[in-house]
Amino acid sequence: MKKHPTITLLESLNDALIYSIESAVCLAILYLLYHLFLRKLSPLQYNRAYLLIALLLSLSLPLIEFTYDPNQTLPVLNALNQFGREVSSEIIIEAEKAYSYTITATSQKPFLLWWEALILLYFIGVSFMGLRFLVRLRLIKEFIWYKRHVTRYKDRYFLVRTEGQMCNMSFLNYLFYDDSQNLSEEEKAQVIAHEKAHIDQKHSYDILFTELLKIFFWFNPLIYLYKDLISEVHEYLADQTAVQTSNVHNYTQLLIQTVLKKMGLDLASPFGKNAILKRVNRLKATHQSSWLNIFIPIPFVCALFFVFSFSEVETQKWEPQSIKVAAEIFKNASQLPEPEMGQNEWKKSLTQNMIMPKSPETELLQNPLNIRFKVDALGNLSGFRWVSNRSLPTEWIEREIIKRGKWKPAIVNGKTTTAEVLLSLVAIK
Repeated sequence: MKKHPTITLLESLNDALIYSIESAVCLAILYLLYHLFLRKLSPLQYNRAYLLIALLLSLSLPLIEFTYDPNQTLPVLNALNQFGREVSSEIIIEAEKAYSYTITATSQKPFLLWWEALILLYFIGVSFMGLRFLVRLRLIKEFIWYKRHVTRYKDRYFLVRTEGQMCNMSFLNYLFYDDSQNLSEEEKAQVIAHEKAHIDQKHSYDILFTELLKIFFWFNPLIYLYKDLISEVHEYLADQTAVQTSNVHNYTQLLIQTVLKKMGLDLASPFGKNAILKRVNRLKATHQSSWLNIFIPIPFVCALFFVFSFSEVETQKWEPQSIKVAAEIFKNASQLPEPEMGQNEWKKSLTQNMIMPKSPETELLQNPLNIRFKVDALGNLSGFRWVSNRSLPTEWIEREIIKRGKWKPAIVNGKTTTAEVLLSLVAIK
C-alpha cells in the first residue's frame, strides 16, 4: 500500500533531523581536534585545508552508505559502530502517529503543528540568509560599477580606489583600496600586499563556500565558528605574505592603525583588541610547525567514517545438515572421508562461522543448499561447485571449509582414494 504524502514528508523530516545531529557531531569533534592540536602548531596552509575538508566531511559522511560484515571486524569497532547506529536509528518523529493526529483531531488541531512550524521556520531562515547573501553581493557589484572610472587592472587583479567610501578589502580578483588614508608609500605597499595575498590565494572562494553553507545550515552555530576560524587563517596567511617584503615591526604598527578602522571597532573594544593581538602575536612568535601534526586527525576521521557511513550487512546463518558420498564409494570403502577433527566437532565449528551476507540473489536460494567438493588421497579439498544455484559464488563456503583443516581420505580396497562429498546446508531461522 502506497504511503500517504504526509507520512513520507514526516519520515523525510525525521531523516533530516538525524542528519543534522550526525553532521553536528562530526563538526564538533573535528573542531575540538583543531583547537587542541592544530590551531597553533600546524602550517597555516594545512590549517586552511583542514577546516575546509572538515566541513566537507562532516556534511557528507552521514550521507555515505557502506555495509560491512561484523563477523570479520574487531569487537571494539563493532561496538563503536553500534553506538552510532543507535543514534541514527532513533525515531525523533513517529510519522504514523503524527499523521494519525492530524486526521483524527482536526477539531482540536492548532493553527500549526510543531513539525509544520519547524519546516516553516527552516525555510524562513533559508530565505532570509539567502536574501542577505544576494543583497551583499549586489552591493559589491554596484560599488564596482560605480567606481569603474577609477578602477585599474594591474598584475592579475583590479585595483578599485574607494575614496573613503569602503575600507581596504578584497573580493575575488578585485582589490578595494581606501586612498583617503594618510599612509606612507611603504604602508600603502603593505596594505596592498596583504589584500593581494587574499586574491592570489583565492580566499574569496572559501568565504563564498562558507556563506552558502550558512544559508542552508543557518541553525547550526558550528558553521559560524568554522567561518570565523577560516577567516582567521586567511588573515594570518595574508599577514605572513605581507611581511616577507617589509619590516615586521612596521607592519604590526600598521595593523594597529588601520585594521581597527577596517573592522569599524573602537580601540576600547575588547573584541577588537583580542583580534588584533592574535595577529600581532602570530607575526612576532617563532612557530615550530610540525608536519607530523597532519597525522593526528586521521584516526579520528577514520572512526567518524566508520561510525556514520557504515552499517552492518544483513546476514543469513547456515548449518551443515548432512554429509554424503557417492554410492560406489559408500559400498566399497572401509573408511569414508570425514574431517580430521571429527564430524560432530567440524559441524559445530562450521555452524558458528557459516554466515552469508544477504542479497537479492541469496533471497532466492533453495533450502537446503547443496555443494559438492572432492577429498583427494592426501585429504586435500578442491573442486567446490553448487549442485544448484550455479550463479552463486563458492568462495565464502570454500574458505570456511578449507579453514578447518584436512579430511581423512576414503579408503577403498586398502588404498586411499579421491572421493566426492555432497554437503547439505540449511538456513537457521
